[in-house]
Amino acid sequence: MNKNFKLGIFKFPGCYVICNTAVTKNHDYKTVAHVSFAGNIKYFVAEDYIPIEDRKKIENLAKNNREKFIDDLEEQIKSNDCYVKWKIYDRMLDCLPISEYADYIKYSDGKSIDEKMEYLKEKYIARN
Repeated sequence: MNKNFKLGIFKFPGCYVICNTAVTKNHDYKTVAHVSFAGNIKYFVAEDYIPIEDRKKIENLAKNNREKFIDDLEEQIKSNDCYVKWKIYDRMLDCLPISEYADYIKYSDGKSIDEKMEYLKEKYIARN
């Protein structure tokens, strides 16, 4: 375990950047992980580099982000605002690989937008 560790969490446009503010590298804090707004963690250091209590804070941040991501998605899917609904529908379609998109086209024939979005929701969540 690294005794020279001070957790720093910084929110950037694409994710949270997790740093060790006790160590600088190239005139910046040492980056140890990224946490996406969808709740995914990407570590850049060995597992034992981050103290256990700080690792738990990072994992809790990711868990909370994941819950918020899913809640926000559900809210957008149920929205009565056509713009919001079509925007998330478009985003969900963009996450499909070509092979799954072909299957989706077969499935979606004659389905309502709500049925289509329900079909895409789990695939979208799994990829984010």
